[in-house]
Amino acid sequence: MIEKIVLRNFKGIREGELELAPLTILLGGNNSGKTTLLEALFLAPNPFREVPFGFPPMEAIRLVRFLHETLKSLDFRFLLHNYMAENALISCKIRKKICSTVFLTKSDEIKVYSIESASVPITLDASSLASKDLVGFFVHFRDIRPVKTGFFMKNTLLFQSYLVKSGWDYIRSVWATVVNSGASTRVARTVSRLVHENYLDLTLEPFFGDEVAPYVYLDDGRRVRVGDLGDGVRTLVTLMLLYELVKPGVLLWDDVEAHMNPRMLLFVAQWISELLDRGVQVVLSTHSIEALRTIAGLMEDGDVRIYLLVLDKGVLKSKGLSLRDVEELWKAGIDIRVGEPFLL
Repeated sequence: MIEKIVLRNFKGIREGELELAPLTILLGGNNSGKTTLLEALFLAPNPFREVPFGFPPMEAIRLVRFLHETLKSLDFRFLLHNYMAENALISCKIRKKICSTVFLTKSDEIKVYSIESASVPITLDASSLASKDLVGFFVHFRDIRPVKTGFFMKNTLLFQSYLVKSGWDYIRSVWATVVNSGASTRVARTVSRLVHENYLDLTLEPFFGDEVAPYVYLDDGRRVRVGDLGDGVRTLVTLMLLYELVKPGVLLWDDVEAHMNPRMLLFVAQWISELLDRGVQVVLSTHSIEALRTIAGLMEDGDVRIYLLVLDKGVLKSKGLSLRDVEELWKAGIDIRVGEPFLL
């Protein structure tokens, strides 16, 4: 399990750290650091590994850039605080070791190091890092030229509803694996618990027209496009298939409440509980008190941590809350989702 994450000069966070639990739920207003924390955890195992989005699959670092593109902004300087920091750091504490990713700028390049050590790197400069056991990469501000690859920690999977289409681009490219591994059947039958119909399997076929599309296959022989099942079901089907393909050690889910009705939120909570039982660590962000209550309410107190986040001039501030704290603040008329600094 990732016990703690430390960030320096990464995106909007100039300085910050957070202790994590088997399930960590992040609350806060817009621009409070929730997504930045999730993306840091996503990059941490190896920013240049292929991830299950797009065809051909994108590297993790390119996917994060894709999530922030406006028109065709292809520059990687968004990874650096205020676009101009000379270095940035992501460090994850895992038992007695620290797995760090260091970004160093030089001319029009960013050099990226992945380091396993006993402590968080104190000095972030090329000369101090050169003597360490590391994996190095070069990133041009607008392109990627990897030198070596490697892993120091378990894989992480990032998901949000915006990634459904690129997720299916990848799923389509490995459809034989999806079917022959039994993943399509398992996901279809699991999602059936949400509806009043019996899904037997998922298919990928040109049911009408010339282009293939994903369908659920019902017990009466009918097929219904996944895209016609509603955004919530489509989101769950996509994420569950990606989980089956990747089997990550850590699941990162941004805006977990998106497109979810109360019944779906309960389903999500039960699924997350099953993941925790399998040893998967889960980190979620949400703006929904209902989602927070539903998901945290099914967990043991020791398994979940709830944080209210505020970003103050680049410094990440956090306050740990219990579910009872959340309920009492809500009853007092205080909307903790806004992330008012006085609450910290």
